[in-house]
Amino acid sequence: MAKKNSESLPIDAQPPAVRVKVGKKDEDNVVKCLNKHYDWKLEKATFKEDTCQKTDCFQITKSGDRLPVQIKTRVTGDDFLVSLYEPYYGIDDSRTETGRDVKQDYYCYVCLSKDRKTIRVAKGSLLKKIVNSLIKQWKAKGCPLPCSFKNSCEFRWHRDRWSGKPKVLCFIPPDVFKKSKKEIQFFKMKK
Repeated sequence: MAKKNSESLPIDAQPPAVRVKVGKKDEDNVVKCLNKHYDWKLEKATFKEDTCQKTDCFQITKSGDRLPVQIKTRVTGDDFLVSLYEPYYGIDDSRTETGRDVKQDYYCYVCLSKDRKTIRVAKGSLLKKIVNSLIKQWKAKGCPLPCSFKNSCEFRWHRDRWSGKPKVLCFIPPDVFKKSKKEIQFFKMKK
């Protein structure tokens, strides 16, 4: 039997180092596209800002303020993916920690579609409000995993292939947001 060439495997089946490299490249392409074609002023976070503050980049305002921005790229779904808990050993376990995406507030939350053609940008404070509401509902249900909600949002348990740690992810479909500049915007991905 012939050995499978890892390059022919879909990205979500690739080794963690390959997936991270592809994700960072996609993230860079999103930043370049928004800056070049849509007059954004995004600045990539430093390694320290990324690892310690859990921020991917910053939107630079006219006054020079740096507003945190989170960027995700998707390969298996077209919803917003939010890391809620990592690691997760149970809601009351002392080893459970708040996930990267809920540790701080974001100006906006950017997500590239799985077909790499559409950049979706949700208002950060609204996304956080939705997530906090879902967490309350989930806890009231006894923290089941997976857990689906009326608005098609979902919580799922996942083992991180990079760290091996268990985590809880939240999936929020774009149609949860009203299609207005105040809630969600859509941009065509351009080179």
